[in-house]
Amino acid sequence: MNFVILYKALKYISIFSVFVPFIMSVKRMKTLDIALRVLIFYLFISITSDITSLILANQHKTNYLIRSIYTLLECTCLAFIYYHKFESYKIKNIIKGFYFCFVVLFIYFCFQIGGITQYDNGMSVFEAFFFLIIGQTFIYYLFKNMNLEKLKDDSFFWINSAIIIYFSSNIVLFFFYSYIVKFEISKFYFLNSLHLLSNITFNIMLTYGICKVKAN
Repeated sequence: MNFVILYKALKYISIFSVFVPFIMSVKRMKTLDIALRVLIFYLFISITSDITSLILANQHKTNYLIRSIYTLLECTCLAFIYYHKFESYKIKNIIKGFYFCFVVLFIYFCFQIGGITQYDNGMSVFEAFFFLIIGQTFIYYLFKNMNLEKLKDDSFFWINSAIIIYFSSNIVLFFFYSYIVKFEISKFYFLNSLHLLSNITFNIMLTYGICKVKAN
């Protein structure tokens, strides 16, 4: 029983932790470039998705459709952000190619029975795998072009690191989620709590990165 209470508390902390970077990004909107202003919309859809999912869960309804739509919007926002953060036209074209494939995949599932209303449709895994690669590529370019002292003060270094940590922590859970949901409730809570902890860490690092943005 204590573990159930702890899990539910962690769940609410995870949901409401996104308000911290959202409020901070709105407060500092004038200092954000065009790419990071999209971060505000991304955080807004995260809040909307999490609260909607919570309502559905309390009504004992699945949130798979909501999660699929959220994944598409999340991918759109992150692709836009990375597209504007990279200077290399080759990488920009890779991002555009990936996003095109992702949208085609989403449309394909729309025409499949249960396609976007089931969690194991592969969209989350495909998205996580790509942004792990693109995030690591961005780190490579930062280390190549910037000394470590300046790196600590680079706002997008922290935002990019948050994205890498989030997807690296969750890609295995995304891949095996259709099996995990069949586990007994205590094991499911334990594994899903890893997702909740990574989400809290993600939001904390996002907030720190947003605080590091300097006024133009």
